[in-house]
Amino acid sequence: MLFGQYTMYNGIMCKVFDVDKKNKIVKLKSNDNIKFVNRNDVEEIYYINTNCFYKGYEFQVLSEKDDKILIYTNNNEVGAKLKMEFIERSEYQKWIKKNEVESIFEKKAILDL
Repeated sequence: MLFGQYTMYNGIMCKVFDVDKKNKIVKLKSNDNIKFVNRNDVEEIYYINTNCFYKGYEFQVLSEKDDKILIYTNNNEVGAKLKMEFIERSEYQKWIKKNEVESIFEKKAILDL
């Protein structure tokens, strides 16, 4: 499950940890390697998060473990209706089986970095 800033560097998708706009340096992580590269050496930087549809509602997917995913909403009505765990004000989460979701998909937005 993807969550955070990502870019392509030398044909490999890398997680972006930091962008120094002033010096045009990007801190990347690929596998277990951390690398600092020139901003011009990477493609567009995206914010990506994984979402799903479950029981007709859209949720953000926070985590994955074995055959389950952890879904999140800040909708009080939906959280209560689906008997989700109350985390704090307007925040609910619930572990569900992957085969219970209607679809899992990524949302991607280009960042101006």
